[in-house]
Amino acid sequence: MHHAILASRPEDVDASRDTRIRLICNAAGGLLPTLAQELRDVFGGCTVLPSYGMTECMPIASPPPSYRLERPGCSGTACGPHLSIRNPVNTGEELPIGKTGAICVRGLPTFEGYEVSANGPLDTSAFSKDGWFDTGDCGWMDADGYLYITGRSKEIINKGGEVISPFEIEEAVMSVAGDRIKATLAFSIEHDVLQEHIGLIVVPAHGQTLIGLPELHDRLREHLHPSKWPFVIVYMGDLPKNEAGKPLRIGLAPRLKLRSFTDTIPVFHRHFEAKCPPIGTPPSKPIHCSVLIVNELEVVKSMKTISGIRDVALRVNSKNIEAFTSVFNDTLDSRRIARALINVLPGYAIPAVIHVWSRPILLLPSGEVDFGGMERELQSRQASIMTHEQSVVRDIIARLLFLEPKVVTVNSDFFLLGGNSMLVGRLAHAIRKETGMDVEISALFTNSTVRGIASMLKGGSLSSSRGSLFDRTLAGSATPISADTAHWATTNWDEPKERRRGWTHPLSLIVQSIPFIFFYPLKIAWKCMSRSSI
Repeated sequence: MHHAILASRPEDVDASRDTRIRLICNAAGGLLPTLAQELRDVFGGCTVLPSYGMTECMPIASPPPSYRLERPGCSGTACGPHLSIRNPVNTGEELPIGKTGAICVRGLPTFEGYEVSANGPLDTSAFSKDGWFDTGDCGWMDADGYLYITGRSKEIINKGGEVISPFEIEEAVMSVAGDRIKATLAFSIEHDVLQEHIGLIVVPAHGQTLIGLPELHDRLREHLHPSKWPFVIVYMGDLPKNEAGKPLRIGLAPRLKLRSFTDTIPVFHRHFEAKCPPIGTPPSKPIHCSVLIVNELEVVKSMKTISGIRDVALRVNSKNIEAFTSVFNDTLDSRRIARALINVLPGYAIPAVIHVWSRPILLLPSGEVDFGGMERELQSRQASIMTHEQSVVRDIIARLLFLEPKVVTVNSDFFLLGGNSMLVGRLAHAIRKETGMDVEISALFTNSTVRGIASMLKGGSLSSSRGSLFDRTLAGSATPISADTAHWATTNWDEPKERRRGWTHPLSLIVQSIPFIFFYPLKIAWKCMSRSSI
């Protein structure tokens, strides 16, 4: 409803000037902080209360009237019933402060039970033996008693054992891409290894090109952990809703007939379009959905409209889109081309790799594009600018992500190429196996480019500066540059290699055996003595 109100405002009306709204309340689930802030800004700084309640108990929680959005994402404190965060498996166990669990209520105005028949007894099976009613929502409370809702228990995304709130995904996406996206809805999709992954419904903003996964991931880099980045995008004209106008995310993947996904599916094959069903359509009714196909002629045509480009040769295979671009001068690089393309092409159609040439495209005697000749020249140039360590990291990443090594450059980002949190462990293991160097998994999240990872192999000092996918490139380089995220680093390859002992070293095995030899027998003896005394 809040979205609908904001979207329906007339162009000639200034809400802060022409209306006298003092208070806006949200009485259902969590209110996205970005939406709350927008409501406050549009209506002249009015009070916005993201309250919480449900048919079975209304109200449950609300911030005080003096609340000024200083606790983003909260739904206030208890304002009627007793409120508790409890173990969803055993509602008799209350969870500590800050721990996410089932939101439970007890006492007035909580209802007494569900009416099964007109004169029959009420169904009280939803209550625990201590009288706690499970609302079906998940959340946590801070030390001051403020409630934070993370989503419905059935809506939570369980990705490889990591519990992810769809609200968190939606808030992050809207905060970084609100200029391109009107509304969004995160939902669970099936994954062959992780069981579940993150799908995202995107309602594009009017007059904007479709944002693609690579650009969205790059925008999310500073706001959301890579393990929580969306894996699939489905573009729709509006969000699917029930009769009450509430978005429907439960069972959305089966309705869209989205199959089980694997990490081998390339990024540009993970963009879909679907027609939003009318409000009130039964949740069991399928929604027509189809994968978006790249129009090669449209891509070439759009690239040729960029000033400074002489010619373009495009190659689309099963793994990525690769563009060989001939330019009139060296001032036009892949960074500028990629930035220009986001305004004229949908994100899924922007080439993952853009090679820039200062001379005409190579042709065979038959007149066809000589991709083989250009590849050989690219590989020779790449070999001249890559160190041995960078080449090793490149080959490992290409092998893990089922990519051809030629498309992985020193600036390629592991996550933007399709890596995920599960593969990071395999990446660290492969690096240790091939180089003998241990790399912290947490460091791989921070320094995820080929250049950044290679610099850690010999203790190079890393720069903390970061930038946009379309704002960084190799300064002053005349070599072909890929439109991947660069990560600057200065490396001293002459440092001596640190000596380390593996876990199979005899000394390590002796140290590891100490607890089993001494402490475990003492523990068993203590238990036996305790039982004897009882």
